[in-house]
Amino acid sequence: WSQPHVEHAQQLLMAYYYDRGYINVSVTLPAPSATATFEVKEGDQFRVGKLSIKDASPADQKKWLALLGVKKGDVFKRSAMTTGMQKLKDATSAVDIDPITNIDTKKKTIDVVFELQKSVSPSSK
Repeated sequence: WSQPHVEHAQQLLMAYYYDRGYINVSVTLPAPSATATFEVKEGDQFRVGKLSIKDASPADQKKWLALLGVKKGDVFKRSAMTTGMQKLKDATSAVDIDPITNIDTKKKTIDVVFELQKSVSPSSK
């Protein structure tokens, strides 16, 4: 029994469910024993809702959202969203991107507004 290995397995199980739209999944760590049995409670499956980019022109927003590779109605996949955000970051030269989420538990959707963090030029300080 190795606690770090079991905790790593727990994180991998959670990541598996996050990439299948189960954002409220809980995975209980098993008690130390010869056999590790995880209790998994999936919760509801969520889909991507409205996607937008804060303060972007309509033309830029359309172009940049196409880069994400994620669209409204898709099953929410954390890894796909992360990959898409990196593509968006590269295309826009943003220093960072803050995804602002709105979770609708009735519709089972997650709306995301991407806030692009641009670098501050020394002359504007």
